[in-house]
Amino acid sequence: MIANYRKNFTYIYKEKNISYKEICDEIDFVTEILTQIKPINIGIIQDLTKEQIELIKGVLEEHVETKKPLQYILGKAFFAGKIYYVNQDTLIPRPETEFLVDLCCQYADKNKNYKILDIGTGSGCIAVELALRIPKANITASDISKKAIDIAIKNASKYGVSQNISFIKSNLFSNIKDKFDIIVSNPPYIDYTDIEEVQQDVFDFEPHRALFAPDKGLYFYKKITEQSYNHLNANGVLAFEIGWKQYEKVAEIMKNKNFTNIEFVKDLEDIRRVISGIKN
Repeated sequence: MIANYRKNFTYIYKEKNISYKEICDEIDFVTEILTQIKPINIGIIQDLTKEQIELIKGVLEEHVETKKPLQYILGKAFFAGKIYYVNQDTLIPRPETEFLVDLCCQYADKNKNYKILDIGTGSGCIAVELALRIPKANITASDISKKAIDIAIKNASKYGVSQNISFIKSNLFSNIKDKFDIIVSNPPYIDYTDIEEVQQDVFDFEPHRALFAPDKGLYFYKKITEQSYNHLNANGVLAFEIGWKQYEKVAEIMKNKNFTNIEFVKDLEDIRRVISGIKN
């Protein structure tokens, strides 16, 4: 039944050189976002209306013609099994970032009043997920982009955690005064010399200041690690998402600033994707 449903749309991809699995994933994503129907249920529990089919076709055709990511066309993306608002002032949340949320939760007792800072919050997906999983936490979410903060505020409201999160426009710690138990960040970490490795649609549409960083992609790790030491409570935790070849360098940066118990988490492709350390 699912295969029959997808036949309504596969012709749109006739000149697009991607696998059939990718085509199916994109069709299913758009369908679920626009109809709130799980693709597995189409043709079994509920059929699509003609209006829904035309709406899905329109989004897919725009995507194929313009190469614009579906998440930006729809203004929505999946993260941790939920739908988050996004726009071109925010990165599209990736599954890898869920490992960063999971790691922070390992350090936090959900029954205690932890103070958490999310630097470069973007869409707010990290801050919102932490607020949902650590309900007594007092979270500050900062970003240099006011437009990104507006989206993050919208996501916090959607999931009923606005009272748990304070949003602030700040260039790193410029407007941050408090101390925290956990500081978390998914900073820009792609080196400018690695631009050729970036997917074309990512380069063309996602915000460059959220993607690229000088000093071989290490600039923000150095700045945040150095400045976070004075903003962490005793035994406070600093946690980052990192690029696929940055673990050793970021670990060295943290050790040089007296962070101990350096740990990492691998993603599903066995890549060290998240790193954390404790203020000594």
